[in-house]
Amino acid sequence: MKILLFSTYRTGSHTLMDWLCGELGLTKISELEDINVDDNFIVKRTLDHLDFDFEEECKNYDKVIILYRKDTLKQAESNFYATRHRVWHRIKYELSQEDIDGNFHDIKSVKGMFDTNNLYFNNVAVDNCLKVTYEDIFYEGIGQKEIEDYLEFKSKNKLQNLENKLRVDNNTLNLQYQEIIKKDNTEYQKPKKLI
Repeated sequence: MKILLFSTYRTGSHTLMDWLCGELGLTKISELEDINVDDNFIVKRTLDHLDFDFEEECKNYDKVIILYRKDTLKQAESNFYATRHRVWHRIKYELSQEDIDGNFHDIKSVKGMFDTNNLYFNNVAVDNCLKVTYEDIFYEGIGQKEIEDYLEFKSKNKLQNLENKLRVDNNTLNLQYQEIIKKDNTEYQKPKKLI
């Protein structure tokens, strides 16, 4: 089986890929790697690496999963932390109010980029494609069943568990900051390569 996982940063894509590789015996190919196998693999691609016609490219795969995150504010905060600390996977972390206060505009800008990415993901039309969110998988617990049904298998391991939730929420972040970012969604313009 050839699976294309199309997503953005900080969506749980590597956790999902690791889980599927363990369950289905697939080879994992990250977003920066070339495909060097003929079958039984999952490859991740992002909008940053969209130098091909996405809808046409999907025809080369048996299954296509589009993974995105509804809460783009938390996604942007996660991206800020990962970029700042150069830690991308499997490390528990906690954001402080100091982190937020000192990087407000950067986080807001990245959130706008993720909002634009979500518009693209929600509007792309591909046959035989599953669109699933980070929240479906890691919070609501419905994403795993959707993936299992789509790929026609029953897993041995649970994808939604506390080990896969890396952010430690301290729930003390400034609510005014959160409200300012949430209501400013309309200020962002689509990046040129999506127009």
